[in-house]
Amino acid sequence: MNLIRYWRRIDSSLLMTVLGLAVVSLLIIASATHANVPGHPGQFDFVIKQGVFLLLGLAVAGGSLYFDYRKLYRFVPALYVVNAVMLLVVKFAGTSALGAQRWIQIGPFTLQPSEFAKIIMIICLARLLSNNKKGYRTWKSLLPVAGLMALPTLLIFIQPDLGTSLVFGAITFGMLYICGLNMSLVKKAFIAFVAIFPLIWFFVLHSYQKMRILVLFNPSVDPYGSGYHVIQSKISIGSGGFIGQGLFAGTQS
Repeated sequence: MNLIRYWRRIDSSLLMTVLGLAVVSLLIIASATHANVPGHPGQFDFVIKQGVFLLLGLAVAGGSLYFDYRKLYRFVPALYVVNAVMLLVVKFAGTSALGAQRWIQIGPFTLQPSEFAKIIMIICLARLLSNNKKGYRTWKSLLPVAGLMALPTLLIFIQPDLGTSLVFGAITFGMLYICGLNMSLVKKAFIAFVAIFPLIWFFVLHSYQKMRILVLFNPSVDPYGSGYHVIQSKISIGSGGFIGQGLFAGTQS
């Protein structure tokens, strides 16, 4: 297939939207981190690093157009096992930082398997859901989905990484919704969650996770920790208004 035919397969509006967001993001990062502070990376180190990752991402995205994703179908069991093994390696031989054990050290590089797990579990879940043509109308129909997602979600939660665990939940809900999820089950699950939330609060969540929830309602309870960025955002909006003070001129840069 030639390049023109590949280009026609691309959703141009989606591509332009992503590229536009990427360019704006690089400009905002440059504006927010341009100050040359002693003991910190150079003026534009952050934006250069993100720019390199952006180019790598575009290269991977472009290369993926040449690959027939349907070929992954028969490799799903192997992908699931590899994913579980990587998460287990993190648990028993991973690198710890800031109270969490989420990385694997490979020479000068660190690898975070939970990021790869997001993509792998989307592929695994897609295969499972594609085999069910009747939709998901009962609790029984959801058991295979729960069984598939339970192990990676648990391994990530105990790192601890509550954020990625919640992302897994959002991914699962979104894909189930597209496949005909019975919304009455969602309502019942939400009611059950509210009922047991006190137990989760006192016996499951770590102190820093509780703090992140509290700062949603009152950032000042932890002004130099979890609430710091929210407070700085308010100051920036207060000083710059709707259109801001201009690139490289923000008070909180």
